[in-house]
Amino acid sequence: MSFEADAMEAVSQAAGAGDIAPFLAYVEKALQTEVGLHSRLQLSEASIQFFMLGAARLLKGFKATAEEEALGIGFLDVVIRPTTESDSRQSYLVELQYLTQAAGTPAAVEAKLDDACRQSAAYASAENVRTLPNLKKLAVVFAGPAANGVRYL
Repeated sequence: MSFEADAMEAVSQAAGAGDIAPFLAYVEKALQTEVGLHSRLQLSEASIQFFMLGAARLLKGFKATAEEEALGIGFLDVVIRPTTESDSRQSYLVELQYLTQAAGTPAAVEAKLDDACRQSAAYASAENVRTLPNLKKLAVVFAGPAANGVRYL
């Protein structure tokens, strides 16, 4: 899998300015167009998390991690924070949820968004998260390769 340098440059600038939506749109488009049908049929929350981390690690001025160490309350899916040499002072906490495309009804997406919001709120209270600069928390629900629900907290 490769990521387009020009697109990543524009996405990096938007993220640095506090707008993570272009990054999410890029990930969604890449999942729908660059990943083969067989792989899309095998999607899971973990595979989307790793795919998103791969793209996020190419964001200029940011460091992306999966905070998989237990915080006593669970595991963070994706944390995007500015590097020390970056001009950006924006951080993002992304809580992912996944449904199969067939199960991705509007009601199911809303229920998953509610779950993700509760988890994000709990994670944001952890010491290593609440000290991040200008933290934006968001919940994202993928139904198959489509981001069918995004909620900012």
